[in-house]
Amino acid sequence: MNKREKIISKLREDDLALERLLTEYAVKQRSIRRYISLFKVFTTRGDIVLFTRKGVLSQNPRQRLSINIGAFFLGPFYFFYRKLYLWGTLFLIASALITYLSVKLGIKSIYLLNLAVTLVVFLHANAIYLRKFCDSLLEAGYGEADEQYVLGYLKASGGVNIWALWGGAAYLISFMTMLIMLFSGYFSKIPAGV
Repeated sequence: MNKREKIISKLREDDLALERLLTEYAVKQRSIRRYISLFKVFTTRGDIVLFTRKGVLSQNPRQRLSINIGAFFLGPFYFFYRKLYLWGTLFLIASALITYLSVKLGIKSIYLLNLAVTLVVFLHANAIYLRKFCDSLLEAGYGEADEQYVLGYLKASGGVNIWALWGGAAYLISFMTMLIMLFSGYFSKIPAGV
């Protein structure tokens, strides 16, 4: 059993420790019970691979899915808000590329692909967030390092980036504007070659 598996095994049995650590990681008090149950579901019956370096996806696809409304409406900016900058950047690039291709190629249905990417993120955002939580525990040396150091590390690496909400609002407004323009036939009125 490696360090990651030991940490997960220990936390699966100790709700109080998991609650304290998630609270320091900036999970809101009203969401603590939900994240504790998600943590247990995501790490049950062989799904521990979800939190290993092999990747985000678990072995059982039904067990790793949960909805995250913030990820659906804020898109990549949900990840920036949660300080998951790599995931936010990847999702932002994918969304921008899909949008660019749809306009450049004049294919209106490609927006459905953008919606599909958003839905995938909507269903996997909680698993990605909990994986980052486990990564932070491992980096802090949970179980070996001083508890105050671990709590301080979690507080610094977790939390939220409020400025990302402004970006999320701008993203949502621009995305809705593009959809309105697309479905109103705006792009068909633009002369060719422009």
